[in-house]
Amino acid sequence: MTKRTRVPADADVGSRGLPPDTSCLVVAESRETTDSLHDYLTKVGICTRTERTLDDAVLLSGQFKIILLFPDDFSQSELRGFEHAICKQQPSALMVLVTSNPVRVRLTLQEAGRAAAPIILVKPAFGWTIIDTIRANLPR
Repeated sequence: MTKRTRVPADADVGSRGLPPDTSCLVVAESRETTDSLHDYLTKVGICTRTERTLDDAVLLSGQFKIILLFPDDFSQSELRGFEHAICKQQPSALMVLVTSNPVRVRLTLQEAGRAAAPIILVKPAFGWTIIDTIRANLPR
C-alpha cells in the first residue's frame, strides 16, 4: 500500500515565481494522485482542478494555463484524441506529462501534431519537481 504524504498546512512552499492567476488542471485516473496534487498545488497558490477522465478534462481544459497529465493511465488512442482537442481549445496551455514511459508518450503525442512540445517528467516526479518545472516554463 502506498503511503499518502500531505504537505503540512504550515509548510513554506511559497508561490514565488508564479503569476497570481496561475491555474492547473490535473488529469490522472488515480484518486490518490489527484487528491495529493490538488492539496500540494493549492498550497503553492495554484488554482487547481482535478479530473479522472480525459473526456471530462477536455471539457474544462480551456479554463487552465497548465495541464498536468499522467498519460500512463490512458490508452494511446485516448491520448491522441485528448491532444487534438487541447490543440484546438487551449493551444497555449503549458502541458506537463508525468510518465514511466517517455518514449511511448513522446511518439504518441508527436502523431497528434501539437505545435509546442509538452514537457515530460519521468516517474517518480515529486510535487516540488512539478512546481519547479511549472515555474521554469510558464510564460510570464
